[in-house]
Formats: sequence, structure tokens, C-alpha cells
Amino acid sequence: MDKKIAAMKQGGKILKAVFEHIEPMIKAGITTVAIDNEIDKFIISQRADAGFKTVPNYHHASCITINEQVVHTRPSSRIIKPGDVVTIDAGVLYQGYHTDKAITYQVDPKTNNVTKFLEIGQSTLELAIKQTVIGNYIWDISHVIETNLNREGYKVIFDLTGHGVGERLHMDPFIPGFISKKRNRTEQIISGMTLAIEVIYSIGSHDIKPEAGDDWSLLTADNSLSACFEDTILVTENKPLILT
Repeated sequence: MDKKIAAMKQGGKILKAVFEHIEPMIKAGITTVAIDNEIDKFIISQRADAGFKTVPNYHHASCITINEQVVHTRPSSRIIKPGDVVTIDAGVLYQGYHTDKAITYQVDPKTNNVTKFLEIGQSTLELAIKQTVIGNYIWDISHVIETNLNREGYKVIFDLTGHGVGERLHMDPFIPGFISKKRNRTEQIISGMTLAIEVIYSIGSHDIKPEAGDDWSLLTADNSLSACFEDTILVTENKPLILT
């Protein structure tokens, strides 16, 4: 366990630094593949590996979605445009252990309704993280996400969830952003758990659809704006520790 936690702490620091490094690049006029290439180079420079490249048949360091794209969109020659909503989702594999993180950005010029949309997603993630304490249940995380987003009229994406992370990129327990069963029928949170908590939501629809001509990318069913905020968390005896 000590080896795992040490590796994930360092991997999380590297992944946090990845986002700090590439944030200035997220501007109109750049391609998503150029951002992905920089992410890959930076991870390698830190003597780590891109965790997403361990996914079978996926060959990129990140997924980069724009506007109605929700998740799993491959970097490409698509050029980011003014006002686009861009999600960067990336992972680091360090000494055999994974960490996972996502942030959604609005490219200038910003608009008030999108700014609020993204601020609510970030604050919802922060509230969900506070629920990752010993003795709580996965239900408590799901409840906070659903309640906070519903209050603002936003829609949880039903088919996508947070997850355990560590020895593999995606592990049990899966963490939905909505209540799907009774509290005590979900897994209880214990010390040492490492969880990737995700707030995946849209302005208009709970549902998703495949993007035409793409084996990976998923869109909102009504083509409304989508966003994702994610951090990797370690459950400790005291309070949740954000690794990323």
C-alpha cells in the first residue's frame, strides 16, 4: 500500500503539472492534436507514461472534447475556435499506478452563461470530494453531484461515471453522478481508497450518442454543451487528499 500511495502521489503531482503547463495553449487557432502532443512530451519529460495509451487501441495521451462532445474524443486536426468549450482529460502512469484528471475551459471571448455552467461543475466536484470520507458511501458522492447540478437546471450524463483508479485506469467502484440505488447498497468508503471522481454533465440532455464516423467520441444527444471536471482522490484517516 505504501508503494502504491507514494507512486500515485508523485503521478498526481505530474498530472497536475501537465494541466498547468498546457493551459496557456488552450486558445483559438490551435489544433487539439498539438495540445495532445505537448501533453505527451511533458509526461515523458517527467519520466512517466501517458496512462490513456494503456487503453487498447487508443494511441493518444489525452481525450480533448469540444462543445457538444462529451468524452473519449481523439485529438485531431480540428482547430479550436473563439468561444469554444474545451475539455482536456488526461492520465499519468507512474511506477505502475494511474492517476486521472479532467478540466473544462472556455476559450475567449467568454460568456456569462457558460462561465456559470463551468463554475457550477467545478464547485460540484469540490463538494463531491468532501464526501469521500471514511464511513460514507459512494451514494453520498452521487447524491451531492445530482443535487447540485439539478438545482441549477443542468443534466447529469447518466451513462458515464467516475471510478476507482490505481493499478488500472478504470476499476471498481464505479461512481455515478446520480442516485441509482439505496445508500447502503453502494460501496462504503474506507481508508486507502483511490477514486477518480467525475462530474460529467450538460446544459440540455442526460443522454449521449456516438459521433458519426468516429469509434470513440460521444456527444450529447441534443448537441448541447457538455463539460467534465475530475480529480483523483486518496481517502485518508483525516480528510480527502486531492492527488491531482
